[in-house]
Formats: sequence, structure tokens, C-alpha cells
Amino acid sequence: MNQSTDKMLISQLLQRIEERPQLDFGNVFSASFELFKKIWGEGVATILLTFLCTLPLYGLLLLPLLVAALVDPMAIENDDPPFWLFFVMVPIYVIVVLGAMTIGVALQTAFMRICYNKDFDSASKADYFRYLKGPFLLKSMVLGLYTFAIALLGMLACGIGMFYVMVPVSTLTTFYAFNDGLSAGDMVKAAFKFGNKNWIVLFLLLFVGGLVAQLGFLACGIGVLFTAMFAQVPMYFAYKNGVGFEVS
Repeated sequence: MNQSTDKMLISQLLQRIEERPQLDFGNVFSASFELFKKIWGEGVATILLTFLCTLPLYGLLLLPLLVAALVDPMAIENDDPPFWLFFVMVPIYVIVVLGAMTIGVALQTAFMRICYNKDFDSASKADYFRYLKGPFLLKSMVLGLYTFAIALLGMLACGIGMFYVMVPVSTLTTFYAFNDGLSAGDMVKAAFKFGNKNWIVLFLLLFVGGLVAQLGFLACGIGVLFTAMFAQVPMYFAYKNGVGFEVS
């Protein structure tokens, strides 16, 4: 896709955001409950796949510690790790965080596509790994990096900035799901345009949706597997009502 086409696509997307009416909290939230009845199983699958795919990454963090323990067991027992361990742990930590963010972005984006298919009664098969293969892998990695960097900048702004950036960042995977031909930078631009226009409603959707998602903890904790992905569904309907679809 050439640069002129990219500019045309992002300009059309920004125009659609501008022309759409403000979101209605009640409409989005009630529709989210109805759809979640159909896709809770896919939500559980998304959570389990995210856990299984990221588990080996976190195992990497233990590898240098195991090596250090074998080389000098007394240093580990005395909380005096060898100097070289720091230089090994830092790049591994960066790899783990970037890998986990990439997997999280990719699987949540796939879940948004599943929401679309269920909403429109499409017979398309759920492809959980669509955004972890082929041309999408690098873009998922870049979006994961953007998400991490934006969240970090928000936290550095005395924590207040985190409340601001959490709204547009929460819509990134939705923009990715339905505009995957755009560059990662253009998706961020569109997410902030959409987030700024509907900030209060989107924040309320995130807050209330998050509370509903945590209800699973009341069922001895395990129930959260069945409710956690509910928080993502309002973002799908927010996009549907506030942007509209031209699915690639």
C-alpha cells in the first residue's frame, strides 16, 4: 500500500469519526450484554490462549536466575547476585514485556473480529492467531510497543496522564481489527481522535465494564475466566456506533 493510499484511508477514517454522533452509554452497554451471551466461550478461549502463549516468555525471566544459582549458589542465598546478572536481565525483561504486549494486542484484536462475526451472524471461523502470523506479526509488535510507550508516558505524567491515555489506548485493538491496512501510527492517531471526542462515555464504559468483568471473582475466583473479556465488548460497540465498519 503506497503512501497516498494510506493518507486517503486515514483521512476517511478521521472524517467518519468526526461526522458520527456522540456515543450513548446506555445503548452501548445494553448491546454489550446481549452480545456477550453469545461470545463468552470465545472470551474464555482468548484468556486461556493469552496465558498459554505468554507463559514461556515469563519462564525466560527465571533462566538467568537458575544459571546464577548454579554458578554461585551462596550469592543467591545471601541476596547478593553477581554483577553480570543485571546486564542479562534487562534485555530479557524488555523481550518478555514486548512479547507479552504483542500477544495481548494480537489476541484481543482477534476477539474484536469474533465480536463482529457473532454480531452479524457470520459463519466465519474464529481465527485467534490471525494477528500473530504473516504480515500482521510485525504490526502487532509495533502496536504493542506503542501501547507500552503511551502507558509509560501516562504514568510519568504524575499518574494523571494515565487516566487520559487509557481511553484511546483501550480502543487501539478495535481500530486494528477493522483497519488492519493502516500503519500502526495512523491507528494510534485515529484512536486518540475517537477517544478525545467520546472520552467521558468511553471512560464510563471502561469503568463499569471493568466492574462487571470482575464479578467472576465472587465465584471463588475461577468465574473471572468467564467474565473478564466482557470489558472488551463495549469497545466493540463503541466503535460500531462511533466509527462504523469497512472491514478488511
